[in-house]
Amino acid sequence: MHLFSPAKINLFLAVTGKRSDGFHELLSLVAPLAWGDEITIGEIEDGEDRLSCDYAGVPLDETNLILRAARLFREQTGVQRFFHFQLKKQIWPGGGLGGGSGNAVCTLEGLNEMCGNPLQKAGLYSIAETLGSDCPLFLEKGPVIIRGRGELVQAVPHLAEPLAAWKVGLMNPGFASPTGSLYKTLAHKGRYANPENAEEELAELMRQISTGGAQMNFRNDLGALLADKYLFYNTLRSILSREEMHTFGISGSGSSCFLLRRRRSDEAKIFSVLERFFSGVGFMIETSFLGANYKKARNCSDPTDV
Repeated sequence: MHLFSPAKINLFLAVTGKRSDGFHELLSLVAPLAWGDEITIGEIEDGEDRLSCDYAGVPLDETNLILRAARLFREQTGVQRFFHFQLKKQIWPGGGLGGGSGNAVCTLEGLNEMCGNPLQKAGLYSIAETLGSDCPLFLEKGPVIIRGRGELVQAVPHLAEPLAAWKVGLMNPGFASPTGSLYKTLAHKGRYANPENAEEELAELMRQISTGGAQMNFRNDLGALLADKYLFYNTLRSILSREEMHTFGISGSGSSCFLLRRRRSDEAKIFSVLERFFSGVGFMIETSFLGANYKKARNCSDPTDV
């Protein structure tokens, strides 16, 4: 079985407090992309799952969520079958794009189908929630709002069509961002969003998306902390704004950032700006929101590759 495992970006991310279980309360608008990883699943008979990957540094033991998903699937269903997973990795690890979480859910859905669908959607959600806070959102194949620590997922399908009008320039500066340290910094500062204000701000962003607004505020509380540490994010945002491109944001806890565009004429401007920041370092791809064809990631040192 050959499966597509999409990346995601956070168009909005507010952290509204610390929970008693040690996690944080989130309010986020997330949309999957038509670019990501590929997973091939084949059944084996030696009584132990195996994982191979073409990307150096990806763990191949059960610290990888793919193998954890397989174990939890067997525990939940009683199905005693074992599999070889081949992961073709394109999503940059540590980039805030949900690669590992998406891989886990893709695996879970694939195994469920291969084994005759013993789990209904509630069962899939239960395992996804156990695997990680970012996992349940990948069970929906379009834009969603997530709340709680990520387990409360609300589909917002009315945003799918207006989002489809945008091209997504996805950029990675060539380093990973540790999510845990950003949450620790946020907890130390106590700089949490007011929940009611955050809901109002999200509602306004969704209105802007629905009406095709050219200037949108992609709030990201974790991204703001990252931008305090790495000044080039705000410099890049400022230069793009001067070029009248106001659709720049940071995804999740970074390090990846994105720029949305609709006009073909913006392409030359974007290339000019990005050459100053990513020439020879990092990567960029241009894709779209899930549902369209996607291009593979390429080195951004030559902007004609995008």
